[in-house]
Amino acid sequence: MVPIVGWVGYSPSMSDVIVIGGGLAGLAASVALAQAGVKVALLESRPRLGGRASSFEDATTGELIDNCQHVAMGCCTNFRHFCRATGLAAFFREEEQLTFVGPPDPSGRQLPKFCRFTATPFLGAPFHLGLALWRLSYLSFRDKFAIARGLFSLLKARPLTSDRTSFAEWLARQRQPASAIEYFWNVVLVSALSESLDRISFAAGRKVFVDGFLTNREGWKVSMPTVPLDELYSGTLAQWLAAHDVDVRLKTGVERLVMDEGEISAIELRNGERLTARQFVLAVPQQRASPLLPESIRTLIERLETAPIASVHLWFDRPITQLPHAVMVGRLSQWMFNRGEG
Repeated sequence: MVPIVGWVGYSPSMSDVIVIGGGLAGLAASVALAQAGVKVALLESRPRLGGRASSFEDATTGELIDNCQHVAMGCCTNFRHFCRATGLAAFFREEEQLTFVGPPDPSGRQLPKFCRFTATPFLGAPFHLGLALWRLSYLSFRDKFAIARGLFSLLKARPLTSDRTSFAEWLARQRQPASAIEYFWNVVLVSALSESLDRISFAAGRKVFVDGFLTNREGWKVSMPTVPLDELYSGTLAQWLAAHDVDVRLKTGVERLVMDEGEISAIELRNGERLTARQFVLAVPQQRASPLLPESIRTLIERLETAPIASVHLWFDRPITQLPHAVMVGRLSQWMFNRGEG
């Protein structure tokens, strides 16, 4: 989310704040502002809320299909607070354990190992997941020892914001075995950050492990929505916004920001209408934000890169597993989610 703030003359007939973009960032901003008693208008160019966290109707089955499987972790404290405040928490199921499916046998003669990953009762962080790591039976003792040593090194490290070290470089300095990198570090970070280890900064990779595994007993737990995302954001959350007097305008695209002496004085919509407010929040993807912004800011934003993520939905004529999910080790895909509601 890119916050853009501009002060103009205020009148009671206009919004205190206009939020541009109805994805999760814009929704979170709108909720926080509404809770503070601010008069908010939320503009979204699409016919539904949620942005990329949304659903579409499958033409063959008529089912609502999420764009991709979205999950939250226990360490996502701001998101969890957002869900509790708006009533969305009731539509998430928290998993008390994860199932890791070990790498395939190259000879094809043996089935992969299924390993249960859960916290040990009565042990506090960072020791609560020690037994879970030990249970990953597809890892050798050497791998487990190296991983444990690496995790404690992460806990003690204090990376500088100016540090350009990649996580792959840090792993090499830590003399992590190739098998530990492929079957543990890579599995966690690629699924969390959607990037390869050589393109993940050490600071970003460290944050995943420290926040998710090392400093909080609940941080590793995964929560999954039990209803389509469209029902979450365009249904339940839209009702919450209406009840808190947030002016939600769908199918309302912004053409440009009107600047006056370096400040935003208004926004111009694609239909030619002009809106004013005391402040503006720009909460759209960088490729959408770039055309709206001044040249000096646009140049910086256009340097940002994106990393795609792919999701494949498969239908079977019978149940194929009772597992609600599986972490796939040593494979192209990192996760499997069982959506077999019917």
